[in-house]
Amino acid sequence: MLPKRAKNGSSNWIWKNTENCPFIHLFRENTGVCEQLFNKYPTNSPSELLLFLDFMDPLFAVIAKETNDYAQKKIV
Repeated sequence: MLPKRAKNGSSNWIWKNTENCPFIHLFRENTGVCEQLFNKYPTNSPSELLLFLDFMDPLFAVIAKETNDYAQKKIV
């Protein structure tokens, strides 16, 4: 059973017994690591770990900063 939003714009849900048929979007572009990222490294083939860390390090820094800021507010 899947929920359907009421068409009148309300937040009420109308539950109907329907088949769950997801729509699969087709890729229209090339996938993978972009050329700009490859050109950033001195070697022609950076490792998967290097690419992952290049993406995740800034995110981890933000998570750590926000966690520490929150902890500081709670301690005081």
